[in-house]
Amino acid sequence: MESKREKFVRLAEARTNKIIKMIELLGNLSDTRTYEYNEDDINKIYNSIFTELNISKDKFDVHLRKKNYVFKLTDGGGIDNNPTRPNKEDEGISS
Repeated sequence: MESKREKFVRLAEARTNKIIKMIELLGNLSDTRTYEYNEDDINKIYNSIFTELNISKDKFDVHLRKKNYVFKLTDGGGIDNNPTRPNKEDEGISS
């Protein structure tokens, strides 16, 4: 049976290669002997791609951050991406 890691690697490689091929095909549209376009067209295309790419990346970041999430009120609060386990004093626990 395929492990979760093996499945991730298999699908990630296939999907990434498919995306790379599609980007190459998109680049073929730059041939002005065959196609006509303007700067606004290109900006719309790439803004859409970058937006979707960032949304996709954020999904991975959220899952990775959850594993390392430690809420702190000190030092500006928010997420500490390199947390250390708090000691009992930090947790307000007294012996």
